[in-house]
Amino acid sequence: QTVIDALGHTEVIDDAKAPTCTETGLTAGKHCSVCNEVIVAQTVIDSLGHNVVGHYCTECNELFASEGLEFTLNDDELSYSVTGIGTCTDIDVAIPSTYEGLPVTAIGNSAFFFCTDITNVLIPDSITTIENHAFSYCFSLVSINVPYSVVNIEYVPFSACTNLTAIIVDDDNAYYKSIDGNLYSEDGTVLMQYAVGKKDTAFVIPDSVTTVYDYAFKDCYHLSEIEVPDTVRSIGFSAFTNCTKLTSITIPDGVTSIGYQAFYGCESLVSVSISSSVSNIGSEAFNMCKSLTNINVDVNNESYQSIEGNLYTVDGTRLIQYAIGKQDYTFNIPNGVLIIGEDAFNWCDALMTVVIPDSVTTIEENAFYNCASLVTLVVGKDVTSIATTAFEACSNLMEVYYTGTEDEWNSISIDTCNDPITDATRYYYSVSEPQVEGNFWHYVDDEIVIWPAYIAPLYTRDGNYIYFGEYPQTIKSDEVTITSTQDSRGYYLGSDGNYYAAVTATPYNSGYTFSNNATVVSGTVYYFKVEPIRWRILSTDGDTALILCDSIIANHRYDDSYNNYADSEIRQWLNETFYETAFTALQQEIIITTTVDNSAYSTGYSSNPYACEDTEDKVFLLSYREVTNSAYGFSSNYSIYDTARRMQTSDYSRATGVWMSTSSDYYGNGYWWLRSPNGDYNSDARDVYYDGYVHIHCNVNYSNCGVVAALQIRL
Repeated sequence: QTVIDALGHTEVIDDAKAPTCTETGLTAGKHCSVCNEVIVAQTVIDSLGHNVVGHYCTECNELFASEGLEFTLNDDELSYSVTGIGTCTDIDVAIPSTYEGLPVTAIGNSAFFFCTDITNVLIPDSITTIENHAFSYCFSLVSINVPYSVVNIEYVPFSACTNLTAIIVDDDNAYYKSIDGNLYSEDGTVLMQYAVGKKDTAFVIPDSVTTVYDYAFKDCYHLSEIEVPDTVRSIGFSAFTNCTKLTSITIPDGVTSIGYQAFYGCESLVSVSISSSVSNIGSEAFNMCKSLTNINVDVNNESYQSIEGNLYTVDGTRLIQYAIGKQDYTFNIPNGVLIIGEDAFNWCDALMTVVIPDSVTTIEENAFYNCASLVTLVVGKDVTSIATTAFEACSNLMEVYYTGTEDEWNSISIDTCNDPITDATRYYYSVSEPQVEGNFWHYVDDEIVIWPAYIAPLYTRDGNYIYFGEYPQTIKSDEVTITSTQDSRGYYLGSDGNYYAAVTATPYNSGYTFSNNATVVSGTVYYFKVEPIRWRILSTDGDTALILCDSIIANHRYDDSYNNYADSEIRQWLNETFYETAFTALQQEIIITTTVDNSAYSTGYSSNPYACEDTEDKVFLLSYREVTNSAYGFSSNYSIYDTARRMQTSDYSRATGVWMSTSSDYYGNGYWWLRSPNGDYNSDARDVYYDGYVHIHCNVNYSNCGVVAALQIRL
């Protein structure tokens, strides 16, 4: 036999296999194609494992859902909705596409409502529906992606998401699209949601839009201008609610419908122009628009009209909306009105008297809701129905004058539950009577005419003193009990008919006593009568007077660190908190804006590096020059212990931390701020001591120093 050489292996390379996140891989190997013998063996490469960043694996792009989400089986029993966040603590939330083997197809009603920490949400392609308020009040949510699978977005899913700047819709979505980060219907005709976190001050609605959807601009706090094109046909429910910087709005021709509460709470809105095409305005469309003074309706409108800036039906038979920014204190409803509509005078807190003519038959729900200053009501004899809540929260309604008889009044359909009209003092007079006893009101040519004498005096004068405004001052008498009834200022009604402020005492020192000799005990709740403030007349000029509070009724620090009066905390407190609390809207009308001299001279120095510019104030502190002005009744010598400069602290201020003297000669006297800065230190301001001496400096941070306000009024 002859030896035949071996053939040799015919090599074939075995393919390598790359590992994945979950599967192992293989290296390249070799084997013989003839005998199949392994020449180079393959080795196993371990799986990589997932590398999860932001709920996604960077290798395989798999979504890792958040744990702790809550799910509800849908009615079809073939799918789930995510309905809550439960124990989930993620701020970057990922919704799974399946749950217990079934697809997750919806984000349920209010599923993430008020989840204020959520910054981002990953929505899978399985989701077809986003329900009402799904993400409302998610204040930290910055952007949201709507996948192509979503076919139904219900009411206001992103309401009050005040940091939401972008709603991004997948390009393949056949139902919705985003334009500049806002949400629209796919054809651009419906503006669904404006991303309120944009903080834009002006926005022009695109010409393609025919419908501004419900809640579309709700809570856009930064929006001051909006342009509505004439392509728009309807403005939805609460579409612009709480757009608090919006100052005016023109409803163009083409718009036929303005929804319920469409501009509710637009507190800076001054004027509204309504075109001839509008045929339906929902209730409360302009309620809580506290600056609104003029609702102007096109004369060609066949459904509505404006009379003196208020909104009526075109035939004048229904009063729809009173422009509450007018701040009128008396309103005579025009004769011919049959119905005072629901919420017509809602929150008109300046109105003191309303005269309802005989033509009116019906007063609807909440017609005068929270008209807190309403004292007197004249009701025409033909009123047959007054809704339960027509005068709800009219806490000061005291007198109801009815032009019919008592029997006729008793026949009116009126529910008495929670309605202050039932508690008011009632007067019944026949229409035939030419004049009412007491000269309160009378008839002229069958029209009711209110005499000015009905108005409570804005101030009373007693010699050189004026009683004007009111503030908590004297400790409650033991025989007075406090009820749970509160007025709009937070004061409690006492059994004596007066209002009282509740204070938890924080006296500056122990051993202080009130005017009734009771010791002021720290931590104890006391009640102080809200009573007229007594002012000293410093000077008069024609029909104006400069007046100074005749006691220390409050204490407040000048500022936290600096003696610039123009920028001081105390100036802000006087012109905002004190001004709004102490004086009614009518009283504020007679307070004169004063140019306050803050020159170096006014501070008592020839030069003062801390003197500020003059200010325009309603209420102010006296300066050094004013408190040493003999024409005002003070000693011109600052070092004299002037009795005219001595001020007693009120019981209220003793409980809130004012310093007061406990010596027998000066008991109860306090020291009080002047507006004049010290010329040597930027942290000190001048003040008047308890003995009437004008002190050079007091640290501006001292909160135990008293406040003695000054102002000018028209007499």
